[in-house]
Amino acid sequence: MNDPVSSLRKVGFRGWTTLLKIAVIAVVKVVVSLAYLERAAPDHYLLHPLIALNSALPVLLVLRVYGVSTREEIIVSYAFLHFARFPDYLFEAGIDHEEWMNVFLLHVAFDEIISYAVPFLGVIVSLLLAAYVGLKLRTARESPRRH
Repeated sequence: MNDPVSSLRKVGFRGWTTLLKIAVIAVVKVVVSLAYLERAAPDHYLLHPLIALNSALPVLLVLRVYGVSTREEIIVSYAFLHFARFPDYLFEAGIDHEEWMNVFLLHVAFDEIISYAVPFLGVIVSLLLAAYVGLKLRTARESPRRH
């Protein structure tokens, strides 16, 4: 029977390093979320991470299927998040961002149907995340132990 710590390590948890990355990202996300809440747009705030994860997870899955593993899933996902959020950065800078929105991960397409898109993307993220963790665990079981 596996202990919880070894199971966490198999899915990429590396102790303080991972906690530090998550803490920094969480602080940035809280600051950004306050700006969205100030504009009364919490659904729009949720849309970006869901779009980003729906883009990052298939990339990470394909890489893992072809034997390429990365210990930086958090950083890769965070990079996709900022790519998805780029039109909002343009908006904050006073630049007309409407023309750029679909360039950055179909921003307009999902924004038009946001009340349907958020739950739909949430379900898809859950399925992709389960597939990724399952594949990562299977890969960890099949690979020789490293000390």
